[in-house]
Amino acid sequence: MNLLPVTLKEIKQEEMLYLLECTLKAYPLSILTLEAPPNLQPNQHLMVTIHPHHVEIFKGECPNFGHCNQLPATVQSIKKGKLLSQIKLQTLAINIDSLITTTACDRMNLSLQDQVTLSINPTLINLVEEKISC
Repeated sequence: MNLLPVTLKEIKQEEMLYLLECTLKAYPLSILTLEAPPNLQPNQHLMVTIHPHHVEIFKGECPNFGHCNQLPATVQSIKKGKLLSQIKLQTLAINIDSLITTTACDRMNLSLQDQVTLSINPTLINLVEEKISC
């Protein structure tokens, strides 16, 4: 599981739906959730989790298909299995794991030190309720 520190910048709400606009270092990161702790405040430091199979990787031009969470990254390691490949990436001095099919890994011809783009759907990011100090 990827555990990432973010800073909450803005909270938008419509009925029971919350859009949390955050930053991960200098990059925007949006979280769309049905539940938000009642004590959230702008500039609050939070932790979020992202499952590795929710981290998509694009090599070359990244399609613009509605995932607003896109981050540049560098491939640090590749561990191929028969069906899945575990890709370790570094973005903004933070390590992130991704699980993709080995077919996709081969199709992209991923190699160590490749520059890629991560894409994460805002609905697949989960808040960890504890605050951290940065």
